[in-house]
Amino acid sequence: MNHFFVEFGEYEASACEWGDKSNPQIICFHGLGSTKLSFIEIAELLKDKYHIVSFDLPGHGKT
Repeated sequence: MNHFFVEFGEYEASACEWGDKSNPQIICFHGLGSTKLSFIEIAELLKDKYHIVSFDLPGHGKT
């Protein structure tokens, strides 16, 4: 798992990714009261076939 930040204009979001960037991509957004890390279990299962990226939404996790 790799942690990084993504800038969207004036907004910066914390993100993490699993898997090879050349694989098909799955983008994950968590629900209310959760964080990007809520996808760890499923991402670990899918990382050999997919590139998974999850973000912390505003006010959650490290965003």
